[in-house]
Amino acid sequence: MLASRDGPLHIRPAYFPRLLPWLLRMVVASTPSRVEELSIALASILEGAVAAHEELAGPAGVRGSIVPTGWLKGFETEAGFRGSAADFALMRRRGIACDELDGNGIARLDPALKGRFARAVFHPGCCHVGNPHTYVRALGDHLLRLATACLADEVTGFDLTGGVVSGVRTRTQSIPADAVVVAAGAWSKPLAAMLGCKVPLDTERGYHMMLDARDCETKLQHPLYWADKSIVISPMGDLLRVTSSVEFAGLQAEPDFDLVLRNLPHVERLLPGVRLVPDSTWLGFRPSIPDSLPVIGPVPGVANALLAFGHGHLGLTLGPVTGKIVGAMLDGEAASIPTAPFSPSRFT
Repeated sequence: MLASRDGPLHIRPAYFPRLLPWLLRMVVASTPSRVEELSIALASILEGAVAAHEELAGPAGVRGSIVPTGWLKGFETEAGFRGSAADFALMRRRGIACDELDGNGIARLDPALKGRFARAVFHPGCCHVGNPHTYVRALGDHLLRLATACLADEVTGFDLTGGVVSGVRTRTQSIPADAVVVAAGAWSKPLAAMLGCKVPLDTERGYHMMLDARDCETKLQHPLYWADKSIVISPMGDLLRVTSSVEFAGLQAEPDFDLVLRNLPHVERLLPGVRLVPDSTWLGFRPSIPDSLPVIGPVPGVANALLAFGHGHLGLTLGPVTGKIVGAMLDGEAASIPTAPFSPSRFT
C-alpha cells in the first residue's frame, strides 16, 4: 500500500520515525491467533452498540436518524472478491451476517449500482446515520438538558495525591473532582500521560468530500465500500459523502485534500451525473490504537481515573455503549461485557 501513490495508506516521511513504535506494536498484534482474540473482544462491545444508541436517541428526539440500511461492499472482479474471503470468514465466526451477491443481486438491492460490480457482500444488520453532526449535536443538547455542565477550557494537569485525583486544572481554574474520565479522542494521549499512563495512541487522519448527487439518474440507496478503490460512499439526502485514504501525519500537519479529491473521476465513473465540484471537504482525526481495540478502564495506580478513547474508525458507533460501560465503572457496578481486553493496563 505504501509503495503506491494511489493506494489507500499514506505515511508522511517526516512522521515515520515517530510512528515506528506504533507500527511495530501493530505488527505484533497482527498474528492470526491475536487477530482472532481481538475480533472476539471487538464483537463483544459492538453487540450492544445499536441498542445503546437507541437508548439515547429516543429521548433526544433523533431516533429516526438511525436507519437500518445495511452495509454493502462491492468488488469489481471475482479475484478481488475471493481475496477478501478470509475477512468475511472471520466476520461470520463473530456472528456477522454476510450475504454474498452476484451482479444481478447487486442490481436488485441497489439499482444505482447495476453493472458496476461483479460481486458484493451485504451486511443486513448495519445501521446508518444520515447526518452525524446533527445527530451527535442532538445527543449533546439532550445531556445538557439533564443538567450536565459543559465547560470549554484547556486541561493543563490534575491534582493527584496518593493515587487519587482530587481536581482538574485548566488554564483558568482548578475544578474539584470525585472522579475523572479522559475521553478526548485523538488528543487523549498527553492527558493520560499526566495521570501516569503511557498509551500508544496515534491518529489516522481521514478525509471526506461532499458531492451533489441530485443529477444522478438513480440514487444510491445503501452506504457502499468500494473495495478495489478503498472508497466509502454514504448517501446523505441529495449529497454523497465520499471518504478515502488513511494518512499518518499527526495532529499538526496541514491537510492534503488531494488524497480524497483524486477519487472524483472514480466516483463519476461509478455514479454518472454526480457533480464534480465538492460542496465541502473535511479532515478528521481517528484516535487509533495499534491492536485496534479502544482503551476503556481504570488508570493503573489511580483509584478514581478512567480512560475512554482510541475507537479508531468506530467512534460514532461505539460512543454510547462505551458511555454505559464507563458509567457502570464509576458507580462500582459490573459492566455489561468483559472489559479486560480494553484495559489500559495491557500496555504496562
